[in-house]
Amino acid sequence: TLSIIPITEANKVFLLAGATGTDKFTGAGRLAFRTFPSAKAIYSKLAEVAYEKETRTTVTFSEQKDWPQSVVANFAQRFTELGGKVLAQETYEPGTQDFKPALLKIKNLNPESIMISVQGPDSAAQIIKQMQELGIIQQIYGDGLVVTKATYDKTNGILPSSALGGTPHVNSERLPETKAFLERYVKRFGEITLDSFIATEGYDG
Repeated sequence: TLSIIPITEANKVFLLAGATGTDKFTGAGRLAFRTFPSAKAIYSKLAEVAYEKETRTTVTFSEQKDWPQSVVANFAQRFTELGGKVLAQETYEPGTQDFKPALLKIKNLNPESIMISVQGPDSAAQIIKQMQELGIIQQIYGDGLVVTKATYDKTNGILPSSALGGTPHVNSERLPETKAFLERYVKRFGEITLDSFIATEGYDG
C-alpha cells in the first residue's frame, strides 16, 4: 500500500486501504485512509494488559517487515513507559524456518514473557512449535496472527490457553447487515479462523 501512495497523491486519487496497520501509513498521504486500526492503537493497549498482569520483563521477537516491527515497537514503548523492562528485541528474516538460534538466545535471557509478531500464520505456528521443543514456557503475548484459532490448529493445540493477543474486533450484534454477512461467510467457508473483523473489512468476493 505504501508504495502506491506517491502515485495516488500525485493524481489526486482517494485511497482506502484494508488490513494496513503499520506506523508508516500514518500521515503518509493526504488522501490515504485505512479501515484498520494502527499498531499503536492495538499493541500499546496489549502492553498495558501485560503490565496489569504483573509482567515486568519481556523480549520481543518479530519478522523484519513493516507490520511486525510496528507491533513490537509500540508494545515495547508502552511497556517501558509503564515501568517494564525489554531485555532484548530479536528479529528474523522473512522466509526463516529455523527459529531455534534466536529462541535459545531468548531462553537464556529468562524473560517473564515473549512478545511475538509475524507476517503470516505459518511462521507463528513454527515459532510456537519450536518454543515447545526448547522447553520455553514463558507467557506469550502476540499479534492477531500469533494468538488465533488458526495458529492453535496449526500447532495441534500447542499454543497455550494463557497466550494473550490483540486484534480489532467487530460486534456482529450491532448491525443486522454485519450479522447476516458473517452468517453467509461461515456458511460458505465453514468458520472464521481469525477475528470476524478481518472478514468484514477484508472480504472482497
